[in-house]
Amino acid sequence: MRILRIIILLLAFLPFAKPTSNPAGKLTVGLYSASYFSLCVIWCTAMILLTVCLGSHDKIKRKHRLTKLFLLGISVLLSLTVLEFMLRSNPQLIPPHVKSSLAAGGAFLDFPSARSSIQHPGVRYPSYPNEKQWMSKSKKNVFASIMPVLYESDDIYQSYEYTTDRDGFANPGNISGSVDLLFIGDSFTAMEHLPHEQRWTALLANLLHKTHISLGKGGISPPESLCILEKFGAQHVPTCLVFTIFEGNDPWDADCWLEWQKSGLSYNSFLLNREPFANRLIVWKWYESFFEKSASQRTYSPSASRQNTMSFMPVFMNRLTLPKEQIRTMPGWQATLESIRKAQTWCKNNHSTLKVLLWPSKAHVYGLYFQSNSMTNELLSLTGKQNDILEAMRYAKALIENCNNIDNLLDDYCRENNIDYTSLTPPLVQALKDKTDVYYFDDIHPNEHGCKAVAEYLADKMSETFSATPHQPESTAVKQPPEK
Repeated sequence: MRILRIIILLLAFLPFAKPTSNPAGKLTVGLYSASYFSLCVIWCTAMILLTVCLGSHDKIKRKHRLTKLFLLGISVLLSLTVLEFMLRSNPQLIPPHVKSSLAAGGAFLDFPSARSSIQHPGVRYPSYPNEKQWMSKSKKNVFASIMPVLYESDDIYQSYEYTTDRDGFANPGNISGSVDLLFIGDSFTAMEHLPHEQRWTALLANLLHKTHISLGKGGISPPESLCILEKFGAQHVPTCLVFTIFEGNDPWDADCWLEWQKSGLSYNSFLLNREPFANRLIVWKWYESFFEKSASQRTYSPSASRQNTMSFMPVFMNRLTLPKEQIRTMPGWQATLESIRKAQTWCKNNHSTLKVLLWPSKAHVYGLYFQSNSMTNELLSLTGKQNDILEAMRYAKALIENCNNIDNLLDDYCRENNIDYTSLTPPLVQALKDKTDVYYFDDIHPNEHGCKAVAEYLADKMSETFSATPHQPESTAVKQPPEK
């Protein structure tokens, strides 16, 4: 019996024998992510209770203790089950941050929302029309409200008014009639994490003295952008349609969209079928959020080196290392090209010009910058494989060699089909050379400096497009005043 108790106590500390890496953007306790650390605590507690129950030499007492422990476990599970069903039937009891976590995994999308929403056909995510709220974010971290960060400076938060138009897109007001510029794409077009005047779409229209409207929506793929264009684009009769592709996930999002279309399920059901069971539980997500809130906050120092403050998403880097042939044969890539082709046809039918843009991944931009400046340590940091130097260097080499593949493939396709195409990699890399960070340090999206660099770069390229384009009828949209 004593040997059995020793074995159980050793098993209690088994999870701590395998240290886990610190995932980018996750709050941590020691070497472990918050959720993993909490699981270790639960495991250890269970093992210690089992040891206490087996501690008696009296068989009757031992049996009685084990029975009590069993009944305790059953009662806890039953209570959690009742709580789960109660929360599912009363979603108003669930805090917003827990709902957000569940929605990210698709588990909460079927519940009625307190806000009215609209669902566009062929688009996975709902829109919220006529929404108006105040947003507050860190100047260094776009998700500061979700993952709090301590700063040395107090002057780091920026508050702005976030609004949507009658169709649910992030525009400052309802825009009717023709416009000079119409933007479609995902979150790299919508830029909802920035005030309207700092988004590259507004900055570009400002520099060109043109009217514009953005029909971008975060999380969607190129085929979904096309669905939005076909539903809402014709009413605006744009002089120029700007179709933005994000190389980090758009072809893979298109893959997901194709699978969803073939499944015949609602997108909510489709997502749930792909999610682990734990990600569908409200109680578990609530527990995770509570533990993360009580975890130690990370500290960001403005004087810290780029290596310590800039983090990257491995999932995007893995995709950037793919060879051309593998990308070319992806169904999602073919769907992306088909969406561009249909957008070109739409433009011909509506007497508009088409411009395709490629937003590079954060790892792509910083990878090129690190390599050009022989910054080996930063390059290793980018790969996230610091424990194995040889593997990290091999991975970094593959990243640098292949990160331009999507750019080259899009360039080839647009040349063959006489489509105006521009990659936004050059201005972002140049801004880094000028010692200006162009992305948030623990998020994939560009900051206001990245948006400004892109807008100025595009303004030079697109001025000729508008000088050769006949005048369009006046719009009820307010023209952007020149930037002072």
